This record gives sequence, structure tokens and C-alpha cells, in this order.
Amino acid sequence: MMIGYEYNVYERFVGTLRDAGYKGEVVIFARKEDKVCCDKIRERYENIEIVETRVKEKIWARRWEEYRKYMESKEEGYVLICDGRDVFFQKNIEDLIFTNDVY
Repeated sequence: MMIGYEYNVYERFVGTLRDAGYKGEVVIFARKEDKVCCDKIRERYENIEIVETRVKEKIWARRWEEYRKYMESKEEGYVLICDGRDVFFQKNIEDLIFTNDVY
């Protein structure tokens, strides 16, 4: 979830992910007020989905409801959920080998 951040935070998150070699879908949960930053990211990078969230209060707890709803609509394997401000990718996440389910 990326809410209220400046464009450089979006760029660092998606840019390092792509630079590390990941080409899969990136889903960003953001508010309507973050549309300008989200549009710039979509223009610059491929395979970006923006999910508009209406969570206004207690984001630290309520965001998990948004993630659950979204993931219930998908039939994917592994999913990495993280805050865009705190992550800088140094390796392609698809290169990681999991021998057991990860939670």
C-alpha cells in the first residue's frame, strides 16, 4: 500500500524491482489522491495495476482487509505483500526457491 508518498518513493520501489529482473505484475494499493504518482508509474513501467483503496483511518490494520479481498479474486501462487516505502529490491524475487509454503 502506497498512500501519500512522493513520486520518488513509487519510482524507487517499482524501479528497483524491475532493475532486479522482475517482469511480473505489480499491484499498488493507493488512494484516489495519489493518482498523479500512480499514472506516472504506469506510463513508465509495464504490467502495473493500481487498486484504489478507500481506507482512511487505521490503515495499519484495515489494509489487510483490502489485500484479502483482492487476493480472493485472483488465482495466483505466491504473493509478496509489503509497504512500498520500506523496500529496496536487490535481487529478483522470482529467483528465490521455496521448498515449503511461506506465510
